Amino acid sequence: VTTAPTAVEGLVYDGTDLTLIHTGSAATGTMKYSTNGTDWSEEAPKKSTAGTHVVYYKVFGDANHNDTEIASLSVQIAKADSRVATAPIPVTGLVYDGTAQELLIAGETAEGTLKYSLDGTVWNTAIPAAIDADTYTVWYKVSGNANHNDTAPVSLTCTIDKADSTVTTAPTAVEGLVYDGTDL
Repeated sequence: VTTAPTAVEGLVYDGTDLTLIHTGSAATGTMKYSTNGTDWSEEAPKKSTAGTHVVYYKVFGDANHNDTEIASLSVQIAKADSRVATAPIPVTGLVYDGTAQELLIAGETAEGTLKYSLDGTVWNTAIPAAIDADTYTVWYKVSGNANHNDTAPVSLTCTIDKADSTVTTAPTAVEGLVYDGTDL
């Protein structure tokens, strides 16, 4: 090995095949590379997923030289930051009706899973709902996947207004009362 290969630094997942190494050189044979230790190529290996990738390399000797032992190096492709494609928004015009009402219109992301919370600690994919008239703080975030990081939580304020009171049976006056000196 004249010059050993080196890892490309600062790789971040972008959905494309990323070249993992700066190739090396050999004066007495051909330097080849592999990501599995059995399939060899003179081309620098590429990967398209975040994580730690091992690149194996060795010199295949020429007519006068033996092959070298297999060596390896690790290359890191960092996760990309997730993005919210469409942010959730509060439902407007909610009025107490005695039933659970969803507080948000769902958002969208293609880089993980959008999750929601009413307390900022317990997260799930269901849109939070509430029954009582009140103002609620609802949190959302993207839980990343194998190639994307989580996002920081974002809070929204949602309100269920009080309903107007209604009279189901109006009181009626007692008829035929005559004063007799007692409470009637």
